[in-house]
Amino acid sequence: MKKQWQLRTMFVFLSLFFISFSNARAESWNRAVKNSSSQPVTITVDAGRGNVWFTGACNSENGPCTIPPNSQANTKFTTTAGMCNGTFKFKHGSAPECTCRYFGGTQSSAPAVRFSSSTCPPNIKCNIFTTSDQWWGYVEITD
Repeated sequence: MKKQWQLRTMFVFLSLFFISFSNARAESWNRAVKNSSSQPVTITVDAGRGNVWFTGACNSENGPCTIPPNSQANTKFTTTAGMCNGTFKFKHGSAPECTCRYFGGTQSSAPAVRFSSSTCPPNIKCNIFTTSDQWWGYVEITD
C-alpha cells in the first residue's frame, strides 16, 4: 500500500512539473513602428520579460534601432512564461528622449500587447489599434 502511495505522489508531482513547464513556452507577436516623420527616430528597449526584435529598417534585439524618415521597422515581441513587459525609449530629432511602457500576455489563446504610460509628446503615438488585424501595440511617429 505504501509503495502505491509513493507512485501516486510521484505521478502527481511529475504531472504538475510538466504542466508548468509546458505553460512556460515562449510565444511571439508581430507589430510595427512606423516613422511617418521627416526625421529619423532611434528606439531602444529596456525589456523586463521577453524581448523586442526589430526587422526591416533595422535588425536588432531590443535596439538601438534607427528608423529613417518615412520608413517602418517591424517588431516581434517575445514572451517569457507567456508574458512580456518593458519600456520603449524614443529619441526623435532635437526633442528630449521619451518613453512608453508596454506589457502583454496571452488572453483567451490570443496575443495582447499594449502600451500603458507614456512621457512622449503627441507626435509619438504608442498605442495604435489597427483594424486590419484587430490588435493594439503599434507605434507611429509623425512631425
